[in-house]
Amino acid sequence: MKHVNFLMVALMIIMGTTVTSCMNGEENTIVQGMEPMRVKSGYMGMSNSFISGGIEVVPTNSTLIDLPSETKIALVGYKYDRALQEITPNTKKLNVELLGKPQSIDAPLNICPAKDDVQDVKSTHAIATLSVVSGYSAIEPYVLPVLKGMIYDGAKAEYYLISPVGYKIKDSQKEDELKAELKKHSFTMIHYLDEVESGETSMVVYLRHVISGDDTTGDKVERTMNYAEYKAFDLTTAIVEFKKKSGVNPTKVIVKAMENTSSDDLKGANEKSYEKSIKIEE
Repeated sequence: MKHVNFLMVALMIIMGTTVTSCMNGEENTIVQGMEPMRVKSGYMGMSNSFISGGIEVVPTNSTLIDLPSETKIALVGYKYDRALQEITPNTKKLNVELLGKPQSIDAPLNICPAKDDVQDVKSTHAIATLSVVSGYSAIEPYVLPVLKGMIYDGAKAEYYLISPVGYKIKDSQKEDELKAELKKHSFTMIHYLDEVESGETSMVVYLRHVISGDDTTGDKVERTMNYAEYKAFDLTTAIVEFKKKSGVNPTKVIVKAMENTSSDDLKGANEKSYEKSIKIEE
């Protein structure tokens, strides 16, 4: 397996890339993209469509979908012909062809009354970055809203923090070793309620990175290979709890993470913040 670096992975997680190259003198109208979407469950809990913004994305090859039943956000690669389906402000449904199996990217968000609560998590290692560079731009954390009634009639609005996470892994040429290494890395977002003051409008969440399963009897494991992937954190309940403490809904989310671009050591890491706007649907 070839080494995976941030740039290569970024090309895989670019959102909504439109292809407009010319073929045989004609404009190519095929739109291709890969983006996190809310899973919409159908009959018997099977996922057969997705929500992107205010549009229901319906795969024509839904047999490729093989997601755990509890999946909320999946990374979906797709394509469609915009000459046959033009997206307008009135578009409610879009038929697409999946470019592969959608992947679950859900990760936990723990709400803690204070630090050292039973739900609190401490990082064991630093990440490299929450800002993955692709071309001349960077993909950073953002808030994905799901409008009222999109999942089912009467459903409340939902809010998800979507973030690329760049981190260091063990260098490996074998696929089974890579899979085993990736399973050792877990990511949890933490929100401390005791930090919320009356009238506060900024919701602060902290990314925790934990590596487990290493052999602690031998030498320190060296992780020098760059890797990046999407993670999705459900903010919906945290927003409710935040409003109980603050009295108002948040207007921005501040994501904090311990970053170290040279290694995964926390000792050489610095806390970096990413501030994103959020608009709560009343």
